[in-house]
Parts: sequence; structure tokens; C-alpha cells
Amino acid sequence: AKQDADELVGETLERMFATKVSLLQGKLHFTGTTREMHEKVSKDFGVQTRYSRSICSARLLPGCELSAPLCGRTVQQDMRVSMSAAARVCRSLDGADIFA
Repeated sequence: AKQDADELVGETLERMFATKVSLLQGKLHFTGTTREMHEKVSKDFGVQTRYSRSICSARLLPGCELSAPLCGRTVQQDMRVSMSAAARVCRSLDGADIFA
């Protein structure tokens, strides 16, 4: 998510999880934040411009469960997915690194 001019990084994360990836809200442990900066000529104004972005790293909390639709499936098809398949997915994501 793009950080608004008046936002802190933490506020941007809160907004992003509330609006774009709510299924992960409360299921991550943030492990760090790095900041990247680079300069290049702006496409719109033709002047040297400094661009920066914050990269937050997180891990999925152990034992958490995600309830998310499968890509390319209808709700009816999603409901037919076995609980054992869902459990395998959660186990495979347990402790995985998540980058936002």
C-alpha cells in the first residue's frame, strides 16, 4: 500500500490490513522494517526526485488458521475443499515469511 503523506509506517500497515488483506490481520508477527531510497528523474516533471519505500517483514504466527477463497474458484467449489487440504495449507504456511 502506498503511504499517505501524513502517515507513519505503522499506520499504513494498519490501513492496509484493514482494507486490503484483512484475512491476515492479527495473524502476523512483524520482524523488521527496512527503508530503500533511490533517486531518478521524475517522469512528470523532469527533475531529479528522491523516492523511498519501507519494506516490512513478518512471519505468520504459529498455529494460525487462514480462511481464504482459492483463486479461480466459485464459492460453491471452495466449500467442497476438504478440511484436510485446508489444514495442509495452514501447516505449510506456519512460520513462513510474509513480505508486504
